[in-house]
Amino acid sequence: MLETIGARLKKARADRRLTTEQAAAATRIKVKYLEALENDQRQLLPSDVQGRGFLRLYAAYLGLEPQPLLDAWANDGFILETLVPPVNPPEDTSPVPQPPSESETTLPETLTAETPDFQAAQQNPEPPPPPTADQIFGEIGVALKQRREKLGLKLADVERYILVRQYYLEALEKGKMEELPSLVQARGMLNNYARFLELDVDGILLKFASALQTRRLETQAEVAVSKNILTRKRPAQAGSWRMLITPDLIIGGAVVISLLFFALWSVSQITAAGTQQSEPNDLIALPQSLLSTPELLLTATLPEIEATRNPEDDRQETGTNLASEAEPTQFTSLAPLQLNIIANQRAYLRIVADGKIVFNDRVSPGNAYTFSAENQIELLTGNAGALQVYFNQNDLGVLGVVGQVASQIFTIGGIVTPTAQFSPTPTETLQPTVTPLPSPTVLTPTVTPFIP
Repeated sequence: MLETIGARLKKARADRRLTTEQAAAATRIKVKYLEALENDQRQLLPSDVQGRGFLRLYAAYLGLEPQPLLDAWANDGFILETLVPPVNPPEDTSPVPQPPSESETTLPETLTAETPDFQAAQQNPEPPPPPTADQIFGEIGVALKQRREKLGLKLADVERYILVRQYYLEALEKGKMEELPSLVQARGMLNNYARFLELDVDGILLKFASALQTRRLETQAEVAVSKNILTRKRPAQAGSWRMLITPDLIIGGAVVISLLFFALWSVSQITAAGTQQSEPNDLIALPQSLLSTPELLLTATLPEIEATRNPEDDRQETGTNLASEAEPTQFTSLAPLQLNIIANQRAYLRIVADGKIVFNDRVSPGNAYTFSAENQIELLTGNAGALQVYFNQNDLGVLGVVGQVASQIFTIGGIVTPTAQFSPTPTETLQPTVTPLPSPTVLTPTVTPFIP
């Protein structure tokens, strides 16, 4: 005879005289799911996987063999009544334990009198130590694993339904929360897993929070112990003079000493400069740049210096070397007039010695030029601030400002500045213009009308 799975479950529950509420309280399966199993309404179950787990757990609770029911669940839901006999629990034939006699439970008077500590230990037993965080996590994992095994589920089935990786589920069942990505994700996975197994979700989450709190306290205790160990290892107390010497004091002293040294050095430099300026110069010597110039060798004669000016030099940038520069000729002269010029900038220079043009070109910065004559030397430049002049070993300084046209005449009697003369104003010459000729008058003959 064929009967359905639900009919077999309902019959077994009726034989045991149990209600669905009692079965739900014992198996922790909701009443609506038990009624769905007894009424063969699979569509009311959360999933087929959970339905198989509920069926296995409910059948074991009612004393039925779960495997034939699971095989029928996978086929058409009908089972043969003769193939599924109910599994009756074996009768307990063990003798009923008798309560111990009064003589056995009573300790000897000598023992009770001689061991007061034993009596105090019995009256005030020591409380067990609180569980550690790892122990609490392990209890949660054991509860999850036992519930899954009761439902006859595999980790692969749970992974397929709640979409949590299998190795994360294994970590939850082993209580190894450190193998999970984070504690927040571990709490979410634990919530989904417990809800899928129809466990007390709130109780499990409270236990999980208690484990986290315990772990925090354990971490704080370890940190406190490490601090105590460090504080015990105090260095030997230094002397009073060592306590005064600190890194800040050393750095500050070094800065103050550096400032004092710099101030003394600055004062010495200023004093040395003032002393050099106050020393009188009895003899006016040529500047070092003039003396160190190898070209300044005196000669007996003053040859003519012919310098040609290259027009391309005017187009070059300031500071570049000229293609051809007129260098002073090496000579030693006993002439009464000697003129030494040091060029600080590029400038046009024209020198006329005794009526002869000896230099007519641009000077280069840093070069020295020496000229001599018997009667007079005429100097003309387009940039008075670019030339430093020494006349008969007397430093005349620069002749003017930058860009000023300067003209000087050096004679035996002294220096003469020529007066600028007005140039004559040219008179415009009238150009002859073309005088127009009178045009001849041409008489045009007219026809006189005939009057009869």
